[in-house]
Amino acid sequence: MGDVPSLTSLCMKAISLAASGTDGGFDDLQDVFDLPSDLFDALLMHLSPLAMEKLQAALCCGDMDGSDTIGTTEENKRGRYDELSRTWEALFKVRWPENDQKMPRIRLIEVPAFVGSHEDKERIDWHQRYWESHLQECLDEASEKALLPSFDGCIKEIGISNALLDSIGCCKDKHNVCAKLSYHCQHFGIYARKTRCASFLTEKLEFQATCHRINVYVYKMSFSLQEQVKCSSPVSCKMSSLGISNLKPMSLRAVKLCDVGMGPRIANLVFDALHISSSLLTSLDISDDNLAGWLSKIPRESNTFTPSTLSSDSVGGLTSLSVLNLRGNNLGEDDAEDLKFALLRMPRLKQLDISDNPLTDAGLRSLIPYFLKSIDGPDPLSDIRLENCGLSSSAVVQFLDSIQSLRMPLHSLSLADNNLGSCVGVPLARFLEPSRLRRLNIEDVGLGPLGFQELERGLPDHVDLVWVNISKNRGRMKAAEFLAKLFPSAPELAAVNAGFNFMPADSLRVIGDALYRFPGKLQRVDLTGNANLRAPSPPSVLSDIRFRGKPVLILPSSPSTAAYDDDP
Repeated sequence: MGDVPSLTSLCMKAISLAASGTDGGFDDLQDVFDLPSDLFDALLMHLSPLAMEKLQAALCCGDMDGSDTIGTTEENKRGRYDELSRTWEALFKVRWPENDQKMPRIRLIEVPAFVGSHEDKERIDWHQRYWESHLQECLDEASEKALLPSFDGCIKEIGISNALLDSIGCCKDKHNVCAKLSYHCQHFGIYARKTRCASFLTEKLEFQATCHRINVYVYKMSFSLQEQVKCSSPVSCKMSSLGISNLKPMSLRAVKLCDVGMGPRIANLVFDALHISSSLLTSLDISDDNLAGWLSKIPRESNTFTPSTLSSDSVGGLTSLSVLNLRGNNLGEDDAEDLKFALLRMPRLKQLDISDNPLTDAGLRSLIPYFLKSIDGPDPLSDIRLENCGLSSSAVVQFLDSIQSLRMPLHSLSLADNNLGSCVGVPLARFLEPSRLRRLNIEDVGLGPLGFQELERGLPDHVDLVWVNISKNRGRMKAAEFLAKLFPSAPELAAVNAGFNFMPADSLRVIGDALYRFPGKLQRVDLTGNANLRAPSPPSVLSDIRFRGKPVLILPSSPSTAAYDDDP
């Protein structure tokens, strides 16, 4: 006859089983922290990692809401954290003994308020290390399944093996939420150390059941997590292990490889694999990756840019692409010429963002032939973003004059954060009527009073704008006078951002009168940042102009006490 279990051991087993559930409740667990230290330490030895996670969450929850039911003194709290940390260390070393000597000292993600010493803040956070390593194993396992030619499902539905579930003490029932990759990403993704990885896991992995949501998301997560363990070449080693060529048969819809440090060589692999695939890719984001010179290595189908080279009859995985983001890749004027030819592979492109690249005027001029053909093509380009590209009015005027009379109208254009100066006012006004533009962003382009004056004088009697951003242009009273003319000329206008334009106090009367007489469909006119404007007291009739109960005119919350002029 076996040994009869003690009442204490039975209670500990019952607590462990209850804590291993996935319902997320913490009410009963909070009482555990009132146990004497010897019983508390003994209990920890019986808990699975999943149960430990719930127990630690209960402790943190109590700290955040000020509860005193989970420890009566700061010393007791500190003791509980130390006991938990030692248990996490033991769990880690049992599961990954080969990695024990590779753990660098790191700064804790969250340090309790009572932990104040430098040594405490720099010690290893075994709790975070455990779940980060577990998540990496889940992603590695899921990536192998996702890259099989037969895979045609959703990332969220990929099952986690019994071995991994058993390692954290999770029930192996196939109907258990723990059995899916989505559970592990949503619950343990916060333990990825770098902000961009944590943000990606918690915000970008939306797991929409009706969407095929790009298997390359697994790449993104894997890249970031590899960086955490100091892989000498995180992108190349992970890309190699996943097998980039296996992208070919997938039914991809969207690829996001943003800020992963992949470099030109890996970018070429991705681009080539997508180009020769049979996927139905609609969105590609390769931004903030410093890819200067990358495009020169992409083979051209032709050395001559002619109307016939841009055709919807092209074949390949990029022919269905409608959204391309190459923002912040350090692409210069030489890259622009290569980009023009690379874009030939994307005949259905609708949105192109090449902002935050030092293209300069020469680069924009190189792209004008592509813009002419793509905007006027059978599947027209409709949204162009050229923010902060080192452009001057010379190339921008040439660009506007070239595309203003095309058969198909441009829907959205952003020229923000380029030093265009006042001389762009007349060309902009000339561009607005025939282009039938709906959204215009000219924030911080240096219009000044003269530029607004020219823009007002040349503004057509009817424009199709529904949204416009003219903020940070130091327009003073001329900016207010432009708005007064814009309101009646744009009957579909819904939102205006005119903040930070150094408008004098009299501007409020000019704008208010025009808004009162021509409210149209306006929902919001933002004048914040104009320190001399503030709501009149007593409230004027402007306060009665509302959209769905909210005031249309948004004014600074309080007058500025600082000197207000336009001097440097």
